Amino acid sequence: LKKTLSYNPMAQRSIIINPAWGAGANSQWYPKLKERLLQEGSKVTVLDGVPTLLPDHLQFLQKEIPSLDGNTVLVGHSVGCQGLLRHLATLPENTKVAGVVLVAAWFFGEKDTDSPNRPAGWQGFITGSWEKLQPWIDTPFDYERVKAITNGRLHVIVSDSDPFTIDYQKNIKLFEERLGAKVHLEPGKAHFNEPDYAVIGDTINQL
Repeated sequence: LKKTLSYNPMAQRSIIINPAWGAGANSQWYPKLKERLLQEGSKVTVLDGVPTLLPDHLQFLQKEIPSLDGNTVLVGHSVGCQGLLRHLATLPENTKVAGVVLVAAWFFGEKDTDSPNRPAGWQGFITGSWEKLQPWIDTPFDYERVKAITNGRLHVIVSDSDPFTIDYQKNIKLFEERLGAKVHLEPGKAHFNEPDYAVIGDTINQL
């Protein structure tokens, strides 16, 4: 059977990166990944100044990414993953996307824990930000629409030592059950806050 592609393999691929909570375009692993993808011939946009509050975040994405085509890959980090998923859920079901890669993605978080995977600094951030974080956890969105749009091309990269989502196995199960995601477990990578992770670029290139 002839395989039908959702994108034009001769066209330049566009990569859009939605950063983590409060992270700028020149922080964390975004510059290294952008450099690699540019060298490989892609167009790369790292969003900057993305609001952290749920309604403001979605309004920002609606302005910056009003529509998609089959040559666009969306990449999210932490809350940026939630933002992309919720944005996709507002788009027409016939929207095409080359793929979605979510790094340190979560469906929930533990407010308090005595796990050694959560340093004191992380606990302070989560406790202090919980009122802003909770709507991201509690507000539902249309899983079936996201599944239809991503069409088997949703990849999630998580760690077994993430300080935000301690129960990583439950988190993995939710992504698989709700969105049909292909989950990649990277041991010991915490919340993926270092400057470079080859697995992210490698996963994008699998799409």
